[in-house]
Amino acid sequence: MVIVKANTHYKGEPTISGVVTDATTKKPLADVSITATHTTTKTVHQISTNENGSFKVNQLPTGTYKFKFEKENYKAVEKNNVKVKTETATKLNVEIFNNEDVTEEELVWQLKFGLR
Repeated sequence: MVIVKANTHYKGEPTISGVVTDATTKKPLADVSITATHTTTKTVHQISTNENGSFKVNQLPTGTYKFKFEKENYKAVEKNNVKVKTETATKLNVEIFNNEDVTEEELVWQLKFGLR
């Protein structure tokens, strides 16, 4: 599940922040690799979550981004069409599933099509 919320009353540089949690346990996940790719310029920004599962990206150029969240033993999550606007703070909270929570059928499909 991905929650995107913009705070239009925020004044300052554009930021995107949030928390990444385990979808089953609801516990925050540290060291999740996050890749933000500007869809027009293809500029890539990479960060990781801290020990509390939190992340914050400052000074992103305005535009539309694709975010990818990856952690070993977890299914990667992509969020497309994340808008970064001038003087807007955007919240992007994400839940990712442990691979153990993936059904056998899903796992076979992932392996068959090289998605793991």
